[in-house]
Amino acid sequence: MKQLSSNKTLFFKTFIPIFWLVFFGAFTLSTFFMTESYIGQISIQFFRILTIVSYLIGTITLAITAMRLKRVELNASEIFVSNYLKSYKYKIEDLEKIRIQNYGIFKSMKITFKGQTSFGKKISGITSEKKLKRVLLEYPEHQLFIEL
Repeated sequence: MKQLSSNKTLFFKTFIPIFWLVFFGAFTLSTFFMTESYIGQISIQFFRILTIVSYLIGTITLAITAMRLKRVELNASEIFVSNYLKSYKYKIEDLEKIRIQNYGIFKSMKITFKGQTSFGKKISGITSEKKLKRVLLEYPEHQLFIEL
């Protein structure tokens, strides 16, 4: 069995959201305990609204992107998908395609299944060039599913 997901997946799925929710959330709450009437040239009311809006936009962005990432592993006949709490095994025949997009810093993968799965029909993840090459060398028959 070969891991298709990058090790960065765990970092982006757990560390970044927890760091954002805890530390920026604490900062947002702390603005309500400030006694100053101005922060630089900005009124405290506007600063509070700005931090709340920033916190909400950041949280929604993380929920749509980073928190949806999954860990993916393959073998000759099965694909394993995990959200680090639950793991599911699917037959390779249920796989429609794996689309890889290069964003420079990382490679995004969008896995599409023929039917509904426990995580939905489409699953997102992050892969690396090295892991992708290992999978294709070990299982060349999977090249039919992978779109580069």
